[in-house]
Amino acid sequence: MLLQQENHNTMEYQAVINVHLSYNNTIVTLCTPCGIVIDWASGGSIGFKGSRRASSSAASAAVRNIAETCVTKRLRNVSVRFEGVGKGRSGVLSGLDKNKLKVINLVDTTHFPHNGCRPPSRRRL
Repeated sequence: MLLQQENHNTMEYQAVINVHLSYNNTIVTLCTPCGIVIDWASGGSIGFKGSRRASSSAASAAVRNIAETCVTKRLRNVSVRFEGVGKGRSGVLSGLDKNKLKVINLVDTTHFPHNGCRPPSRRRL
């Protein structure tokens, strides 16, 4: 279910935008705060091929597609979660700003090791 907020006799709904950034692609998912997926878009589904799928222009195009869904479902307040290392972070934020979506929360959930696995030994020639 969508989280509802009442402001001056108008109902506003809140959703979560999950952004997965990798070196090969950018995947943007619109879901409820419970985790139920409403819509998704990626650089490949928009029409970009090869390494251009991970670019910031592909990320902004994917966010533009998600923002159209937000407008039809009356979602103005969104919480954004980034995961992964990629070049599309600035494209996602600029795409949200251009489509007049209000970002309530911005979280980075990228996994990184706390000195986990031992690195491979140095190559000897």
